[in-house]
Amino acid sequence: MSPAPGPLVNEHAIEQARELAHAAHRDQVDLFGLPLIDHAFRVAAAVRPTVDDVGMVAAVLHDAVERGSASFGELLSAGVDPAAVAIVDLLTKRAGEATEAYLGRCASHPVARVIKRADLVDKLDPARLTLLPQDDADELGIRIAAQVATLDSYA
Repeated sequence: MSPAPGPLVNEHAIEQARELAHAAHRDQVDLFGLPLIDHAFRVAAAVRPTVDDVGMVAAVLHDAVERGSASFGELLSAGVDPAAVAIVDLLTKRAGEATEAYLGRCASHPVARVIKRADLVDKLDPARLTLLPQDDADELGIRIAAQVATLDSYA
């Protein structure tokens, strides 16, 4: 079941999340060598039709703690909605956490599941995969496709 779509009533909160994400991902690149912030914004754009403003904030910030320089406390102190921070928490893989357990945690919340799926699908973009050596692209594609299948199996 997909989360109920909702209107984006708080553009200020989404803009604030964009600014926090820029700060958290300053000078970071993704596994393709591209600015990591672009990935965060693509994921948010992908989920926009199906999530409300809290979901949009969480989507923009989905990697801010795990891969960026932000902490949950900093997000809360900056005024990010606690519900969005809770979703970011679900989307943050812990050190040593098994992938299946992590994906199960992401799937436990309908908005987190949608964001995580968009996160994974973004990494499967054929245009970006061509930026990697063929063997690396093939391995990544297989690994990410398996994660999408695992995530979907929890739905």
